[in-house]
Amino acid sequence: MPVDFISNPWRKTGLKDQSELAAGTVETDARAALALYAQCPVKHTTELRSSPALAEQAKVAEVWLKMEDQRMGLGSFKALGAAYAIAKLAAKKAGSGASREALETALEGVTFICASAGNHGLSMAAGARLFGANAVVLLSDTVPEGFADRLRDKGAVVERAGADYEASMAASKQMAEENGWNLLSDGSWIGYSDPPRDVMEGY
Repeated sequence: MPVDFISNPWRKTGLKDQSELAAGTVETDARAALALYAQCPVKHTTELRSSPALAEQAKVAEVWLKMEDQRMGLGSFKALGAAYAIAKLAAKKAGSGASREALETALEGVTFICASAGNHGLSMAAGARLFGANAVVLLSDTVPEGFADRLRDKGAVVERAGADYEASMAASKQMAEENGWNLLSDGSWIGYSDPPRDVMEGY
């Protein structure tokens, strides 16, 4: 089956109208992330599963599925995003060569906050708990209570804030400023790009 390739004309051009977002370094060496994850108390390799039926349908020799539904019990590759950003901060605070016990308490007294409508909040809650921090997740009124319960099961404090995601995002920014908490959003804007960059590295 022939495959068409389309070159992305915007690759490596940056965001010309929002240059402030491009400042900073994006880690491109996967070994750094692997070394960080090697210190994670719940690290594990997710399964690769062969799918002959999909391979036959696509008319290719093999198709392999990466079973990310097993990741940290969160069910998504996004489980790596916020947890990675928190792990990166914990490793920096604990210092090089820190023991697992030191990492598990490195962020005691630190509180992370985010707005969420899904997986990002679960990742932040799980990551905070792994490294001794607190997690506050703001949900809009439209998010089902069942999801709020999943967040609470991961140790997060859950609050309702606004009719939609934009309202809960604005509330999370305000609460972070008022309480001296760490805002850990999965989106960036001018003046706020380092934490979400770490989240994207985690993905």
